[in-house]
Order: sequence, then C-alpha cells, then structure tokens
Amino acid sequence: MQSSQPPYTSRGRGFIAGSALMVLVPKLRGKIGVYVERLAARLPPYPDAYTLAGLAATFAGCALVLRGNLWVGVALFVLGALLDALDGAVARAHRIVSRRGGFLDSLSDRLSDAAITYGYSIFAPAWLVYTAGVAALVYSYARARAEAAICKKLEGVGVLERGERLPVQLVIYLVYGLVGNAAALMLLAAYTVALLIALVDRSLRLYRVLGYLDSGSE
Repeated sequence: MQSSQPPYTSRGRGFIAGSALMVLVPKLRGKIGVYVERLAARLPPYPDAYTLAGLAATFAGCALVLRGNLWVGVALFVLGALLDALDGAVARAHRIVSRRGGFLDSLSDRLSDAAITYGYSIFAPAWLVYTAGVAALVYSYARARAEAAICKKLEGVGVLERGERLPVQLVIYLVYGLVGNAAALMLLAAYTVALLIALVDRSLRLYRVLGYLDSGSE
C-alpha cells in the first residue's frame, strides 16, 4: 500500500538545509572574528582602502550574478564581506579608529546590502526583492537615527544586524545554485518576514527608550 504522504522533494530538503544554515552560520561569527583580529594586526594600516575594496568587490559580484555567473559573483560577495570585516579590525588593531572611517564603513554597508539584495532579482519577484531591501535599510536607519538622537551606541537593540544578515543572504544564493529557484524563494520569503518582524520590534523598543529619556529630561 502506497503512502499518501507526498515524496520528500529536493525543494523540501533545500528549504530545511537552508533554514538550518540560516541559524547556524551566524553563530560562527565569534570564532571567525578571532582570526580576523589576528590577521588585522599584520596588515597595512589602511582601513578605508579595505572598505572601498570590499564595496567594489560586492558591486562586481552583483553584476556577475545578474549576468548569470552565480558562483564567481558569490565568491566576490564573500571577498567583499571579508574585506568589510577587516576594515574595522585593522583600525582597532593599529589604533586609528576615526569618525570619518566609521561613516565610510556605514555608508559602504548600506550600499553593499542593496547590491546583494538586488541580485535576488534573478529568481525572485520584484516586490519581494524590494521589500527585503527596504526592510534592511530601514532596520539599520532606525538604529542610526536613535544613536544620533542620544549620542550613544545602541548595541544589542534587536536581532539581525548586518553581521547576522550577511551569512543568511549568502546562504540564500547557495541554496539557489545548489537546489533551485523554489527553495531559494521560500528562504528569501522567510528571511524577509523575519526582517520585518525584527524591524517592528526594534522600532517599538527604540521608541520606548527614547520616550523614557524624554520623560527623564523634563
């Protein structure tokens, strides 16, 4: 007697594997960060150059992905991410942290986010790509605007910072290349929903924090 259960498709396997990677990959950041800090101390002290090189690599990766050269494009995304991780580490290692460098790094991060997200248009509808891109930008803007209002860093207010988002974004490309459109589309949709939820959560929490500070200053 045949089972009435549908066969376990590659789409399902790809979605489950991708979901697991979305959870596990960000947890490796701490371990990777140790090696990045060690490497940074041995590199020339030009953090802005690493920032710009990382941005150039990401833009080139996006162009290649859109032209159908997925794996080279993803490799350039990874290179861009590594260079982006190095700029701040190099500045700290050589004690040359600056406001100008921080501004350039933040601007580069937003442009890189947009480029990586735009590449999803090879398999996803425009409305989903647009939603994911805008949600990521507004999520980062909410923190930046709150920090500007109180002149203080706001670490840990919300999840899915860029360091958590970037590995997930790359996993979506890997699932697309190895499994196919459908699994990658499901992962992108899940990522976008998670990002929207995180955006609402961060906005409400920051709104309450700023309201508390306003009431305390009266």
